[in-house]
Amino acid sequence: MIADEMRELIALGEWPPGSLLPVSAALLERFRTTVPTLARATGVLRDEGLLSRAAERGRLKVTDRPAPLHLDLDDGDDAWEAACARADVAGEMRQIGVDEIRADDVTAAALGIPCGTMTEHRVRHAVVGKARTMVEVSIRPLALEGGLAAEAAEEIGARVATKEEAEVLGLRPGGSVLTVERITYDDGGLPLELRRLAANPLRVRVGRRTRLPAR
Repeated sequence: MIADEMRELIALGEWPPGSLLPVSAALLERFRTTVPTLARATGVLRDEGLLSRAAERGRLKVTDRPAPLHLDLDDGDDAWEAACARADVAGEMRQIGVDEIRADDVTAAALGIPCGTMTEHRVRHAVVGKARTMVEVSIRPLALEGGLAAEAAEEIGARVATKEEAEVLGLRPGGSVLTVERITYDDGGLPLELRRLAANPLRVRVGRRTRLPAR
């Protein structure tokens, strides 16, 4: 796909951040394509945040993008602040709201509770500077019977952003989000918390820092 070729040119630095793309005629000749196909390809890259409109009429430029922050979920509730500190940027988690909501089928299955059980939903937004880069929803049963957190398991994936997520994260409609679903268990294996993250994939990476054996 032309979008893949253009993405690779950006990744390899042939089109560096802040640079103008060649004029349309040059792009059509380079990729040997048609105007509608080229428009679709550049539209995909604009949706991903790699391209933006330049001041010059009809021109596109490679977006100046900061390096993504590396989020280590093992840092717990302070994972975002720790990621910002490692990157030496100003960031915080902002509490948006707390509600009591009955668990739907998916949430109930994840937490091992009956459907309709009352749960506490805590919503926070991860912020860098003025930009909101991640939405976090923490779900806990109100009648929590488990002990202390002992282990956690998570699934990392991607999907199309909801309308609300796109508005919060500054994504175009149809844009993708990086997703994490993390369940925390006590030492008896009882689920304590379900945490769902939806992040701007251009601003956030998720992984672990692993200490390697000494050589």
